[in-house]
Amino acid sequence: MTDQLFDRYKDALRAGHVAVLRGRLDEALAAYRDAERIAPDRPLPHTSLGGVLLDLGRVDEALEELRLALELSPRDEGALLGRAEALGRAGRRSEAASTLDTLAEVQEAAGRHADVVDTLQRALVLEERVGRRRRYQAAVRDLRVASGGRLSEGASSLARPLAEPAPIAEPDAVPGPEAGDGALGLDAGPAANAPSAQESGPADAGAPSEETAEPSGPVAPAEPAEPPDPRSTGERLVATAEEAAARGDGATALEAYREAARVFDEAGLPIAALDACREALALAPGDVDVHLRYAAIYRSKGWREIAANRIASILRLVDLEGDVEGRARICAVIAETYPDDERLSALCA
Repeated sequence: MTDQLFDRYKDALRAGHVAVLRGRLDEALAAYRDAERIAPDRPLPHTSLGGVLLDLGRVDEALEELRLALELSPRDEGALLGRAEALGRAGRRSEAASTLDTLAEVQEAAGRHADVVDTLQRALVLEERVGRRRRYQAAVRDLRVASGGRLSEGASSLARPLAEPAPIAEPDAVPGPEAGDGALGLDAGPAANAPSAQESGPADAGAPSEETAEPSGPVAPAEPAEPPDPRSTGERLVATAEEAAARGDGATALEAYREAARVFDEAGLPIAALDACREALALAPGDVDVHLRYAAIYRSKGWREIAANRIASILRLVDLEGDVEGRARICAVIAETYPDDERLSALCA
């Protein structure tokens, strides 16, 4: 490939990456198609196309692009991760788990023990197998040895014993508000099923009002007010954001969406939080805080590798825009939450 052709290839990839981060998926598809035509022997355009097609819900097309990427580079981590996610969405859980097994082998060969544990955890959630569980247990031991017996906070959370497969729910079981969430079927966490205000019991109908009740001795201290329901608070913030956006007040809308994402996230409502993040990014595609919140939600759901890939993409974006302060904030997050990830650490070196 000539230098001129390689520059065109890089420009096409760059345009695709920026379009993805700005939520312009049709533009991203066109840019990655250009990169694919310029360099048909490279896996990255196929992998990138697979990710965008998956975001668009075109799962079969995504699987085809990821198949082409893996034909060109069978141990490409991005393609393996994308294929596992696509297979999970297609309901092909066993194949998704096997793909994650292969990804774990690649990570193990690179000496990235924390990533191996993370990947095998996700594979076990998809499909329980004796051999896979033994591999996971061995990976936890390797992680402890590699860490000198003292794990970082992030590594410790990965190395906790994996729960045994949950029993099948009774037919009349009622799913929580976030049930079924997640491309790979991972649990969003116990807080995701927190009851809303509508589920709490009614107030005592027989209690006299403050205006009509007769005093009967010393006034008792007032009962502390119930804390506001996070879901209701978040929904009010979203409504505020929508009203502000409708009247052209982008700054107010952005701040309300940011706050709604925070409230939903801290309440264990990841889908609502991600929706608020997406709306915020439609208003401010380069907002570093929202991108980092997005990645943190992915990480909280167990999608550690996907979150890491998003953080890497954010870092590339701020570098393209010359945002020194944004780079510093992202690298601080990497140091705190991914201290064992050599790839991310190298990006901040």
